Amino acid sequence: MCLFVIYGLSTWLPKIMGGAGYELGSSLTFLVVLNLGAVLGAIVGGKLADRYGSKRILVAFLVIGFITLTMLSFKPSMIMLYMLIGIAGGTTTGTQIVTNAYVSQFYPNEIVLQMSAGHWVSAELAEYLLLLSVGFCLI
Repeated sequence: MCLFVIYGLSTWLPKIMGGAGYELGSSLTFLVVLNLGAVLGAIVGGKLADRYGSKRILVAFLVIGFITLTMLSFKPSMIMLYMLIGIAGGTTTGTQIVTNAYVSQFYPNEIVLQMSAGHWVSAELAEYLLLLSVGFCLI
């Protein structure tokens, strides 16, 4: 569910906010604030998960994320809107990062290492293919 929310927020937030009457520049700024909140949320969520336990923090962050996303529908002031979007970023994307760390403890170390290596290799391969395709487009 969290990845679905991340996808929806990252992809459709500027479009939804534009449809709500905000200018395109403001809508793109919302996306930047969302991602900055995600970075802070991952850092703060990780620290809190280490101190109080991942399960408690994940549940708390998801509840806070639900509340902030619901409050966005009430058309708050711009300052409150930026705050809510930053909190929503921290409690959705930041939560996903903490979730990855939490879930990894239930797998044997060999599988975790293989998954990490597999993701690294697939990311490098995707980057290489992207560079090749962009290079061919520029020729």
